[in-house]
Amino acid sequence: MPLPARAGAPRWWRRPAPARAVPPAVLLVLGLAQLARNLPLWYDEAYSRLAAGVPLGTLFNGVWHRVGVISYLMDVPPSFNAPYYVALHFWCAAFGTSQFALRLPSLLCAAGAVAVLAELVRRLAGPGAGLLCGLLCATGPLLVDQAIQARSYGPAMLALALCALWFAGWLSTGTGLLRIGSAAAVAGLMHWFTLPVLAGFAIAALALRRRAGIRAAFALAAGSLPAALLVGWSMAGGAYGAPSPAPVGLWLPVDAVRDWSEGFVALSVALAAALLGLRRGPRRAFVLCWVAVPLLLITGLELVSPAYFPRYLLFTLLGVVVAASLGVAALRSARLRTAAGALLVTLSMVGVLQHANDAAKEPSPAAIRLLAAEQRTGEPIVPADGRTSLDLKTYLSLEPRLSQDLVLPPTLFTTQTSSTVVWLVRVVLKQNSLPVVAAEQRLKDAGWTEASATLLVGSNTDLRVERWVR
Repeated sequence: MPLPARAGAPRWWRRPAPARAVPPAVLLVLGLAQLARNLPLWYDEAYSRLAAGVPLGTLFNGVWHRVGVISYLMDVPPSFNAPYYVALHFWCAAFGTSQFALRLPSLLCAAGAVAVLAELVRRLAGPGAGLLCGLLCATGPLLVDQAIQARSYGPAMLALALCALWFAGWLSTGTGLLRIGSAAAVAGLMHWFTLPVLAGFAIAALALRRRAGIRAAFALAAGSLPAALLVGWSMAGGAYGAPSPAPVGLWLPVDAVRDWSEGFVALSVALAAALLGLRRGPRRAFVLCWVAVPLLLITGLELVSPAYFPRYLLFTLLGVVVAASLGVAALRSARLRTAAGALLVTLSMVGVLQHANDAAKEPSPAAIRLLAAEQRTGEPIVPADGRTSLDLKTYLSLEPRLSQDLVLPPTLFTTQTSSTVVWLVRVVLKQNSLPVVAAEQRLKDAGWTEASATLLVGSNTDLRVERWVR
C-alpha cells in the first residue's frame, strides 16, 4: 500500500500526474537530443544492424551451430542476443536501418521503463517519491548512454521494470504470477544480466511470503528458464566475440555504483548516502534483494572469470535508484525530503550533461576518410580482426572506391602482395596496453616495416591506421 502523503509536503509531491508523465518526457528529450547528433554506430551497434539484416534462417542457423552470420565474423555468433536481433529484424523491415531508426526502439522502451519504475515507487511511497525515482532514472548517465544505443538494454529494462511492478503488486494481493513470469521471460531473453535480478526477486518472495512465496519463485524461475537455456547453449560453443574485461574482483559493488554516474563521484556518493534513509519493512527487503543478490552473484562470477562491464550492471543499478528514492521518501521532514530530492536530481542532471558532447564511441567514418585521402588504388587495406572488419565495412559506403582493396575476411591477406604498401587498421581498447596483433607479426616476419601510424580517438575505443612498407 502507498504511504500517505505527509502533511506539509509540497503540492507537486502529492500529485500523481507529474510522477507518471514528467520522467519519461525528460528521458525522451535527452535521448532525442543525442540521436539528433547522428553519431556513427560502434561495433556492438554495427553487429545489431548486421544481425537484424540477415534472413531469419541465417540468424537461427548461427544460434544453433554457434557460428557467425558473415564470413569475416564466423567466430562471433549471434548467441544469447538473438531474441533482440529477431525483434530488431521486424522493426527494420518496417522502418529501415538508418542510425536513428536502429536506436529509436531502445529509447522508446527505456522511456517506458522509466515510467514504470516511477509508478512502482509511487505505489510504494507516494507521488513525490515516484517522481524522484523517475527523474533519477531518466537522468542517470549510464541509463541515458545505453538508452540511445541499438542494443537490447532498453527492451530489457522495460520488461524488468514491469516484472518488478507486478511483483510488488503480488506482494500485496497474491495475484498476477502469470504476467510476472511472462515479464521475466522477456527480460531474460532480451539480456541475460537481468537473470541475477530475477533471482533476487525470487529470494525476496521466499523471504517475505515463505510458503506462498514458492509459487512466485517458481514463476520467476520458469520465466528465466528460456534465457538460461539459450545462454548455456551459446556459451558451450566457447566463442563469445567480446573483449575480455579488466578484472575488478571484490571492488565490483563499488565500481558498479560509481559507473551509474559514469565517473561523476558526487552523484554516486549521494545515491549511496540516500540508501541510509531506507526504513524497515517489506519494500526494504524487496529492494535490498534487488540490489544485494545480483551484486553478490556477479561478484562471485567475477572472482572466477572477469565478466564485468558497467552496462551489464544497469539492471541491478535500477534497484539502487529505487532504494535511494525510497530512502529520501522515508525522511521525516518535508523540507528535508524536498532538499535531498532536488540535490540528487541536480547532481544527476550535471552528470548526464557532462557527456552531452562526447565523441563517437568508435571513429569508423574517420578511418574511412583517412584511408580515402592517403591510400592509393591497389594498396591492400587489412583489418586486424573481425571487429575492425565490421567497423570498416559498416561505413564503406562513404568511399566506395576502397571496397576493391579492403581484404575481407582478413585471413585472405597474404604478405606476398605485389604492392609495396599495406594499410593495417586495428582497434585499440582504452583500458589495455598496445599488444602486437597477429597481422602485425605476420608483416614483421615477412620483412615489412611500419612507416607511420595515426590514432583516431573515440570515447569508447580508438582505431589505429598503420601504413606498412617494404
